[in-house]
Amino acid sequence: MFAARQIFFTPISGAAIEANQRERALNAEDALKAAHTETVQDRRGAGPYAVQTWAPVQDI
Repeated sequence: MFAARQIFFTPISGAAIEANQRERALNAEDALKAAHTETVQDRRGAGPYAVQTWAPVQDI
């Protein structure tokens, strides 16, 4: 009824996997830094209007 399909997998070298993981880690690090910067800016901008209930944030 259905024709059998062949699936081909392209082998990936260990170096390619490591490069991919390194790239993903760098992207995650950049996203974390951006989120931290945004949080610091939000907290500083709300200064006179909010009661500070957290420890001061230090820049990375």
